[in-house]
Amino acid sequence: MISGDICDGCMNGCSLTAPGCQRGMAKARGEEFAQEPSFRDAQRLYLERQERIAELRKIRDCFEQAIAEHGAIYLKVFDDKEMRCKCKAVTFHMLKGDRLYFGIGVTDAFYGLLRRNTNVKFVDHPDEGRESFCYSGKAVFHDGIEGKRLSKEALAEPGYDELKETYTMEGEKRFAVFHLEQGDFKK
Repeated sequence: MISGDICDGCMNGCSLTAPGCQRGMAKARGEEFAQEPSFRDAQRLYLERQERIAELRKIRDCFEQAIAEHGAIYLKVFDDKEMRCKCKAVTFHMLKGDRLYFGIGVTDAFYGLLRRNTNVKFVDHPDEGRESFCYSGKAVFHDGIEGKRLSKEALAEPGYDELKETYTMEGEKRFAVFHLEQGDFKK
């Protein structure tokens, strides 16, 4: 059977690298056709990613301004055992690609709290009502090979020499890296 025999004229899935109607060939084989994104779709995805990176740069700039003014940004999470919000001063943040990463040592009690309750927020002031911004979302930790790679990059970031002295990429003193999913920034 040649591809012309099963072409239904859809004009979807034809490719220069694989001549013939790819949708028709997949249909003939009894498979589901997964079309590659069109140029327009790829362009749209690229522009959406660039907008996201621009937004994250603004958030990073707010963090850097708050660290310059207050010495830290504050990570807040609700402790379900004590039924109250806990707060920790942090300085580490790293923008890589289209994600803004944060980190915490696994020996820190706050790490266990973050693993139990992943809904967190970053603010510029520890007192409720005195914040000028809030970046909230769900903390997603990176484990395994990806976690080691990100820990290595985090520990190599300029300006965080105290992290290199305190933490490692793996083991008991590992520096755990996470980012926020469904992040919402309010200023």
